[in-house]
Amino acid sequence: MKRQKFDERVVYCRTLENVEYAKELLDHVPLDTDKPIQMVLREIPRTRSIPLNSYFHMRCSEVAEQVWVGEPPRQFAMEAWKEYFGRNVMPEIVELADGTLVSKWVESPDGNMSIISTARLSHECLCDYTTMVEAHASYMYGVRFSEKKFPGKEKK
Repeated sequence: MKRQKFDERVVYCRTLENVEYAKELLDHVPLDTDKPIQMVLREIPRTRSIPLNSYFHMRCSEVAEQVWVGEPPRQFAMEAWKEYFGRNVMPEIVELADGTLVSKWVESPDGNMSIISTARLSHECLCDYTTMVEAHASYMYGVRFSEKKFPGKEKK
């Protein structure tokens, strides 16, 4: 006999009452060897804000607008600067949104190594990385950044 659909439930364990509710819920979970219910316990992943994404891209765009490098001197697109910063400024170990620490290097199907997408980084990790990019670009290339407000390291 097929069991009824089990609707997803999320319990935030902040109080003893929350934990008691979770225990009661667990006592009533239907058992099914063919289609078991999955239980996951974890800390709430820290998420990044859209303003932080925009801020990082704005900073890379400001670098692209101001910096001329090479012989003869030429400008590069924002995407090229993002790749450059990933290879040369991003720390070797980064934190993902779920708190996991991983290498910034990701292997592609052809065996080449590429840089992890900043979309996967935790809020704090991207804040720190953005600050590193600003410091590097200011020191190495004399970039003068706009006075736009930094979204900050507030804890989510």
